[in-house]
Amino acid sequence: MDKVQQAERNYAPVLTHFLDPRAQYILEVIVNSFDDLQVSFNGGSPSSERKRAVIAPDYFEPTEEDFELVLFDLEYPEKFASIDHRNVLGTLMSLSIERDQLGDIIVGDKIQFILTKNIKSYIMLELKRIKGVPVKLHEVPLEDMIQSKEDWTLHQATVSAMRLDVVLKEMIRKSRSIAKQYVEKKRIKVNHTIIERPDFQLEPGDLLSIQGHGRARVTEIGHKTKKDKLRIVYETLFK
Repeated sequence: MDKVQQAERNYAPVLTHFLDPRAQYILEVIVNSFDDLQVSFNGGSPSSERKRAVIAPDYFEPTEEDFELVLFDLEYPEKFASIDHRNVLGTLMSLSIERDQLGDIIVGDKIQFILTKNIKSYIMLELKRIKGVPVKLHEVPLEDMIQSKEDWTLHQATVSAMRLDVVLKEMIRKSRSIAKQYVEKKRIKVNHTIIERPDFQLEPGDLLSIQGHGRARVTEIGHKTKKDKLRIVYETLFK
């Protein structure tokens, strides 16, 4: 809200840090309540999960440069070592950078990650090893961003409510009581935050990390059925 009010007050564009899907959704709802403002998102590619936003007067058309993104290729001796998403994230966090300065980490034929331009020099200077393995960073254009090889599975369901335990029950194919136990035992994160309330309300774009299963995300909440249930679409990336 502070960023939106700043854009309205100065009638000039304002850049945010990286936002997860839920924060993007919330920001879009807020901006849509202001007649003269608009919001644009960019995380490097249309499929990016974490994105920066430019909140601006409706006359302003942001360019790629306005989002101040930097994309790195990670070079390491692949024949002798294995590095995954968790290793990259853990090492970057150990360098005392804030999570909201880091966008997606993409693992495919190569490993890439994207971050805010203001910490580019620091990362290039400090990131020398991951898991004890020497690494080199190469800045590449955003158009060279690769697509993740993660194979998400699409599902459709009807639920009585958007409560966390109700939706989780569908995702893990367990009873509601077991889903509730998952939540109460701190086995569920929503948008990277542990949620302990079974009645937590999920929204489109929410990303769930489910201990022992993997990840899932709510992609769409549709209309109610004749039996007063909600149609939802969600994706899973389970082990």
